[in-house]
Order: sequence, then structure tokens, then C-alpha cells
Amino acid sequence: MQTSIKIAVFDFDYTIINANSTTYLNKLVIQEELLEKKLPFRTPSKAQLNRFKYPEEIEKYKNEKNFTLFSEQVFKYMFNKYGINKQKLENCLKDVIINESMKKLVKFLHENEYELIIVSDSNIFVIKSIIENNRLAEYFSDKIFANTLEFGPNGLITIKPCINENFQRLNCVKETCRDNICKRVIVENYLAEKKDCVISKIIYIGDGKIDFCPGVGLRQNDIFFVKKNSSLARFLQNETNKNKLKADIKYWKNANDIISHLN
Repeated sequence: MQTSIKIAVFDFDYTIINANSTTYLNKLVIQEELLEKKLPFRTPSKAQLNRFKYPEEIEKYKNEKNFTLFSEQVFKYMFNKYGINKQKLENCLKDVIINESMKKLVKFLHENEYELIIVSDSNIFVIKSIIENNRLAEYFSDKIFANTLEFGPNGLITIKPCINENFQRLNCVKETCRDNICKRVIVENYLAEKKDCVISKIIYIGDGKIDFCPGVGLRQNDIFFVKKNSSLARFLQNETNKNKLKADIKYWKNANDIISHLN
């Protein structure tokens, strides 16, 4: 007899955490710049972190279809100019707090026998650091699918994309995905490894347009949890886009809303 399982898929930035995990690290560069100018350090706001501009030779790598190119240049700049290494990154990430309602949701899903996975365009080092600091690592085990951050012997950082150019994108909604990641393909590959199980329900929790593609792959009895006032919610205001979804769509503001829907 086949085992029946339930799976919960989480995005990370602005879903598990209420921030962009990569731009959060801009705080380290802002601090170094203020020290250079002998100015007092003030904790930057989320808006200031997101608006922060690097030198033009770094900014030119920005590409909405592939953030890993830009991110790698940022990490190299941090290290080469200011000596921002793995330890400094880890110390900075200790300040990222996952709110209590999200922690409650993770534990609720675990108690209700869901397998929990994270699929993100951030990177595994940052994600693992944050969930370990917030004592949630045990609930995700090693089920984190994201870009890989590697530290060389001299401390220099490189990023390996979550997928490579030979990755098969047979079911991909290319307009909302990125060159380095298709979350639908990652989820479907994960599900394919469960071929000896009956997958009774999948819930997907996200906020960005990049989460639309895996949402299209959900079935009628699955649930697509879309964050209110997000780019994904705005994208679904277009009926043509919304009609591509078979799953039940539920909107959430905080994780307590998701628990209420599932109870």
C-alpha cells in the first residue's frame, strides 16, 4: 500500500522572512561607507537597503531575468573592498528575525505531517543561516533548493545558479521565470522522487511573480497561498493569468491567515 503524504512549499524572501535576504546584507557595506566618512552608523530602513546603489561597474550586472550575476559581483565587491567575509555575513544574518506567526505555521505544518521544503532564488548559505538562527532548521532538514554560495580558500565568494543552461524547462511559464531558476521544475522534480507515494495535498506559499509558474503546476485539490498586496497578487488581478491556475487560491497577510485556512 502506498504511503500518503502532504507537501508544503515555501518561498523565502518576503514569505518566511519579511525582507529581501540578499539586499539585507547591504547593511554591511553601508556601515563600512559611513566608517570611511567618519559618520555615525544608523540602522538603515528596509527601503534604504533596497534602494542602495553599488558602483556602476557592479550595477551594470543587474538583470531581472538572472539575479545571480549581480549578486556574485556584490559579494566580490564586499570582500575585495571591505574584507566582508563569511563570518561577517553570518553575524549580520543573526539580526534577521522570522516572526512568531511564521514560526507557528512551520510547526503547525510539521505537526500535521506535511513535508516542508524551501524553493528560492536566494542562496542556500543565507537561508540556512537564517533558519538555523531562528531554530527552524530541523523542520526543513536539507530540503532547501536555491542558488549555491561558495567560499574559496582565500574567502572570495562565487555563486552557482540553482539550475544551469541545460536544465529542461518543459512546463515552464518563461515570462515569469528567470534564467537561473524555474521553481515549477524544481518542485516537479522533487515530486517525481516521491513516485512510491500518493501526494494527497500540496500547498504553495509565495509572494512573487516567480512563484506563478509552480502555481500553474498545482492541482485542483491543492492550495496556492498568495501574499496580499504582493507582485504575485497584482499579477493575478489579470484574469488571463488567474485562469491558468487550477488550485484553490487563498490570500494571506500573515502566517496566522494560512493556519486559519487549513484548520
